[in-house]
This record gives sequence, structure tokens and C-alpha cells, in this order.
Amino acid sequence: MHRSTRVAAIVVLLALGSAAPAYAAACPPGQHQRSSLTLTVSPSGDTSERTTQRSTTLECGTPAGSHPRKVEACSQLEAAGGNLDSLNAEPEALCTMVYAPVTATATGTWRGTPVEWQKTYANECQLTSETGHVFNTSTPVDTPHADPTR
Repeated sequence: MHRSTRVAAIVVLLALGSAAPAYAAACPPGQHQRSSLTLTVSPSGDTSERTTQRSTTLECGTPAGSHPRKVEACSQLEAAGGNLDSLNAEPEALCTMVYAPVTATATGTWRGTPVEWQKTYANECQLTSETGHVFNTSTPVDTPHADPTR
């Protein structure tokens, strides 16, 4: 995408009242800017006994950060151009109709652009189906290998 097209797209989004911090523009060619987001998932309403608050730091382009699925999360954000509202990891996911709302929050910077984003989802399944690995802070489990003696 040409720089002028990218700038025009940002201007249009701002003019339409889109939340500017939710969209973080990509760097101009040849520049690399640090991306660092604090990602938090909190229970909403009276669901605190079902969900506990959790938080992690996602650092893209650096070896730092505490996100357990950093590579996958950074890749998904990169594909979405840093726009958290554009994430749609598993659009065909089947989630239960259990209402246990959780609020996802992202603060920090994406490619040098400030990010202040928040959205409430009906439950954890909906959060994961829309945001994929970005807000998935569970530690990946190694796939067990087949027993070579069998």
C-alpha cells in the first residue's frame, strides 16, 4: 500500500469517528518502531467467581515481553495492521450461549502509535474466537510425542 493511500485511509477512519487509538498505522518502509502492549482480560459484572483478571505484556519486534504466545499474537496483529477491531481469528467458532462477560483492554503502542482499546465480550469463547492468540494468555502445552517403543 502506498504511503499516501495509507494516510488517506487513516484520515477517513478518523473522520468517521473511528477510535483512532484502536487503529495503529504500519510504519513507513525502512522504519521499525517498537510495539508494546499491556493486554488485560477482566471479568465484567457479577462473574468474578468464574473468571479472574489476568494481564500480560506483548512486545513485538523485540525479545522482551511476557506473552506466552508472542509469535502467534504478533503475527495476528501484524496481519490486522495493528487494528484490534479487525481481528477475527475464528469467525466460524461455535460458542455456548453462557453469559459470562469479560472485558479485554489493550494499552501501549503499536508501531509507535498510541493504543487505548477496550471491548467487552459475552464470554471467553467469544473473546478467543474474535481475538485469537492476542488475548490468549494461557501457557501453551507441548504436544505429547508418540511413544517410539510402540
